[in-house]
Amino acid sequence: MLMVASDHPVPDGTATAFADALEKLYDELLVRCDGWVSLGVDYGPDMELAKVAEAHGIHASRFPMKTNVYARPDHVTASLGYRGPTRLVWQAPSWVRPTCHSLQYDERAQKFGDAWCTLPMYHDGDHGEWEPDPRRCKGCGLSEGGHYDRGSVPGDFHSFEAAVLREDGESE
Repeated sequence: MLMVASDHPVPDGTATAFADALEKLYDELLVRCDGWVSLGVDYGPDMELAKVAEAHGIHASRFPMKTNVYARPDHVTASLGYRGPTRLVWQAPSWVRPTCHSLQYDERAQKFGDAWCTLPMYHDGDHGEWEPDPRRCKGCGLSEGGHYDRGSVPGDFHSFEAAVLREDGESE
């Protein structure tokens, strides 16, 4: 792909116009897509991104493969490369960054734990500062990790749906 890209340099002076057109596209898509937009590149850019690039003389080979950008009105994240972590690249001053809440997972045992990450969402590095996940599934009463680790139960195909917890920690 690098050889193909080297045959198609980005035309001089297109960066600002391309960025402005991309900003306009995101604004339109945020309205059309109910406040959440994903544009990505697998082996080539998504159709919407490719149209803007083509209009500015930018060849599809100039985009990084396996990359996604997720835009919301109050923050933008990007995932760079195959299975790359999602990172925060912009946030509005008023946006309150939520807690990560990724479930603890043991790669060797291939099992989820009953704890979740309490670091800020889109943090750098590994998950950590684990705390017990207080939620329980409405359907089976298990934690989210326990729900996913329970295996198949004949005739029971429900998805994890957290029960509402009362102030005393018990589910309703």
